[in-house]
Amino acid sequence: MRFLKFLLPLLASTFCFAAQVDRITSPIDSTHANPLAKSLHPKAQPQYDLGPVDPSMRLSYITLLMAPSPSQQKDLDQLLAQQQDRSSPFYHQWLTPQQFADRFGLSENDLNKVTGWLKSEGFQILSIGGSHNSIIFSGTAAQVQHAFGTEIHNYSVNGEAHIANSAPVMIPAALNDIVRSVAGLHDFRPQPSYRARGAGLRRNSHPDYYDPKFLWPNFLAPGDIATIYNINPLYTASTPIDGTGQKLAIAGQTDIFLDDINDFRNGFGLTPIPTTGAGACTTNASGIVISPCTTTNFSYVLRGTDRLAVSANDIGEADLDIEWSGAVARNAQIIFVNAQTSNGVFDALISVI
Repeated sequence: MRFLKFLLPLLASTFCFAAQVDRITSPIDSTHANPLAKSLHPKAQPQYDLGPVDPSMRLSYITLLMAPSPSQQKDLDQLLAQQQDRSSPFYHQWLTPQQFADRFGLSENDLNKVTGWLKSEGFQILSIGGSHNSIIFSGTAAQVQHAFGTEIHNYSVNGEAHIANSAPVMIPAALNDIVRSVAGLHDFRPQPSYRARGAGLRRNSHPDYYDPKFLWPNFLAPGDIATIYNINPLYTASTPIDGTGQKLAIAGQTDIFLDDINDFRNGFGLTPIPTTGAGACTTNASGIVISPCTTTNFSYVLRGTDRLAVSANDIGEADLDIEWSGAVARNAQIIFVNAQTSNGVFDALISVI
């Protein structure tokens, strides 16, 4: 999937904001609930339904995403416009994540009420979003059914086995207009626009990055990009601008072959990603990065339960983004977030934020 470097625009600490208003005014009670719009996957249809999953089956990565209030959304829209208006005193005045949470997220009281309700339903809280508008948790199919009023069923679609909620998600009335979506109740992952031909994982190297099978066999190198886009003056400035001290996040939904990334970096004279020493990235016998790691020029972050399998349709995009972000911002730390969850790359994006 085409992607994804992320900067969150926000307002400086010198500005004061009005105190947040609590929005949850009654007890959160699952017995008084309303259906959540668009919460039933279009492929979870009766003709594909094979019946309920085992009630003890665990859903390991569920995300509750909250919407801003109408007044917060209006304020946010106005701020985003002001931050790009050169005549505004708020032009390029960025917020920290905490300031964003204080202004546009749930109040601390409301956040505690929602997490308290989830815990009372037996869910395990995994993390709370820094923007105070998301909660990630895990639980069993039985707990999902009790809290959200929907069964998790097995489905067979075009010969593929899937799970999904069989009816719309029910949201407690106290959370009306607060909960925007509940992700992670099905495993129909987002599909890339690119579809690999054949096996899709042909890892055949070509000397000098030349492949006569392509219509245009002459490939561009990082130095070509620097010339075409006139980046060289940034690299050679008295204080070089080359990514030093910066981080770039890439959101994906596939495991990666570390050797592929290092072949690219070594081939073009870029510093390779360390594979030994403190914080180094380690791989299994297939060359797949097997655990989170952090080095000076690369970081691997995993969300969900790793399948330890490369997606033929996603790996090309992941390689492209990791390789070329590091080729242009040569001394930046490239952070690859691999979301092995039902919501795939979108969970990776939320994690990046």
